[in-house]
Order: sequence, then structure tokens, then C-alpha cells
Amino acid sequence: MGECNFSQPISIILREETSDAHVATEHSQGAGWLARGELDLEEYVRFLMMFWHIYDTLERALERHGSNPVLEPTYNPTLLSRASNLASDIAFFLQCPEATWQSHPAHTSLLLSRPQGFVEYITHLQALSDSADPSLLLAHTYVRYLGDLSGGQVIRRRVAKAYGIDLASGEGVKFYDFKSLDVNKRGDIIRVFDISITSFQAAMLKEANKAFELKLNLFCTFKPPKSPRPTNKSSVFLLGDPDSDIDDNESILSRGTKNIPIEVVHGDGQPQERMVSLASVLSVVAAVCLAHFLLVTTGLTGTAWIEKLKSIGLLVF
Repeated sequence: MGECNFSQPISIILREETSDAHVATEHSQGAGWLARGELDLEEYVRFLMMFWHIYDTLERALERHGSNPVLEPTYNPTLLSRASNLASDIAFFLQCPEATWQSHPAHTSLLLSRPQGFVEYITHLQALSDSADPSLLLAHTYVRYLGDLSGGQVIRRRVAKAYGIDLASGEGVKFYDFKSLDVNKRGDIIRVFDISITSFQAAMLKEANKAFELKLNLFCTFKPPKSPRPTNKSSVFLLGDPDSDIDDNESILSRGTKNIPIEVVHGDGQPQERMVSLASVLSVVAAVCLAHFLLVTTGLTGTAWIEKLKSIGLLVF
């Protein structure tokens, strides 16, 4: 990464300047096991329990500081909160009442032998919450919820297939379910993304990269599957190729020389095949994911929403 241009909107800074950390995470072995639904069921439940503690800590911190001027615009627990959904999924897999899963032997075992990456994540979030300025919790809101809204939806289908879950029922995969709810509080997330205070933007970027580091360390705590599936080396994995060293892998978004065919229909109704760069396609996908995140957190629609997208460079006429 070169020198960061802090005159840009914070959304662009975060997207561009966390790409290396994002790639390191998506290429990790644990991320690959999770993305492909390869974790043993016992280990997947252990992951859900660790995630419950992480989200519970984060969401308690956001509730505590919900009136903070930086955190307030994106504070929307009705739509975004994950802890209660995680508790439901854990109880489903452990086949116990939701109110009692924390006393289950599987959870007791986790607390008696907490992985270092898990402890570091919780400790860091709690330290931010207890600090004089908890504004940097916004970086974790960005990294966590945006990932859940985008890549998590693919993982949801793979998890359902791997563990024999009926997607129609929603049981066991509520963590990945962001329902279209009526949003009473329409915070304007763009106010946060367009903050022009350079010192805060630099701190925000540093914390976002820290969030990816904590996420990677958590994935490194996963126990290997007892029966891993053979992987196709030519495949593009959702979270990267877990069988390759991180340094040997390029970011998917940086593979501008790789082209893929698309079919274009002209005015005469005849389709023609053209080659476009994979990077271009994935850049559009990334922009759509970010736009979706902004839409569901702000509740903005129509002309107001179009103007907001134009203001941060996600929509150009």
C-alpha cells in the first residue's frame, strides 16, 4: 500500500486500505474450512459460541455508547444485532433450550480452555468500550456486519448443506439472517463515512486493520476437519485458498489481467460474448455489497438514497 489519501471519504479509505488484511484473512486455512462448510459439527458449534461472546461484547459496547456522535448514526440493534441469533443457532445444534445453552458441557469446555485468539478479540473490544473515546468501535461495526451481510450469505447455504439444515425453516442459520425490518431509527451512515477529520480517519483505518487481524487470529484457532474434502486448486474460494501460503496468493481484486467472458445483448437482440477483467466484476460486487449495507442500516430509499450513493462515489451518472 502506498501513502493513504485521507481526503477521500472514509468508506473508500477503508475499502482500499484494508484490502491486504482482508486478503490475508480470506486466504487463511480456517476461513476456507468455514466458507466451504468443512468444519466438523462440534467445531462449528464451538465457533458459534466464540462468535456469540464476541458479538455480545461488541453489541453491549455499542449499546453502552449508542449516543456517541460517531457511533450513533450506525447504531441499529433491531436490524444488525447478531448475539440473539447466534444463541438461537447454538441452542438448535446443542438440542437444548436457548436459556440453558451456556451451562451445556460444550460451552463449559470452551470457557475452561479459551483459545488465545478468542481471548484477544474479547479483551480488545472491552478495552475500546472502557476507553475515554470508544469511537473506534465503528471500525469493528464496519468489518463485522459488512462481512455478515455479504459473504455470510454464501456461507449460510454451505452450512445448511453440510449439516443437513432446512433453509426454509431458518433454524440453525439465523446468524446469517438479516430480515427486512421496519427501521424506526434512520441513522445517516454517510455522515460517518464522510468525516473529514484526518486524525480520526487514520485511527479508524488502523483499527479496521486490527479488526481483520483479530478475525484472522480467531480463524487460526479452528481445529482441522477430521475428513477434509479434496479441493479444486483452480477454484476461486469465497474466502481464499486455505491450502496456499498467504504470500503466494494475490488478492482476487488485484488480478486485473485475468479475464472472464460475459454475454452482452445489443439493440438487435443478438447476444455477443465479450471479455472483461475479473477485477472489474468483483469491484462492482464489492460496491453492491457496500451499497446494501448502507441501505439496510440507513433505511434510505428513492432520490435521497441515490444522492447519498453519488456522494460517496458508489453511483456515477
